[in-house]
Amino acid sequence: MKVSLILKYVGNKLAKKEPMIADAKKGWSEEDFLNFIAECKALREFEPEFRADIEATLRKRFNLPAHKSIFYNPTAEQWIKDITGQLTEDDILDALSQMSGLSRSVFEKARLSDNTLYLPFIEDMVELFEGATGKKMLDEDGHLWDFLEKYSYRELAHFFATA
Repeated sequence: MKVSLILKYVGNKLAKKEPMIADAKKGWSEEDFLNFIAECKALREFEPEFRADIEATLRKRFNLPAHKSIFYNPTAEQWIKDITGQLTEDDILDALSQMSGLSRSVFEKARLSDNTLYLPFIEDMVELFEGATGKKMLDEDGHLWDFLEKYSYRELAHFFATA
């Protein structure tokens, strides 16, 4: 399942629904059109019914389990990657940035033990990442004690990356 093909599907569905999107599709190259669709803010620019329909179609077609989104304000590309579970290290770092309000560059260098974020917040984020990827990091009690001193946020992102 390729994210670019799903973006194309989303773009085609939008073009059928919105005349301005249809005009853009006709006037732009396919690459420019797909880049435009990929950068749309999915939660702000797509109607809830449209998002629900696309999500239900993808989950049914690819037998994907539902989970809470790891993104606070995703682009269409991030939204699709989140639904399909095809997340990169950059996606995980972007999700940390969106949820915390801190610059992504902070997470590029910081360690989990640096007190950049409070431990309960980190554990909540890790729980979201676990739900989205199926990978487990928290212990049975829902804590990260074994990883705090050892890992950076970049390494956390690497652990949860699936693509």
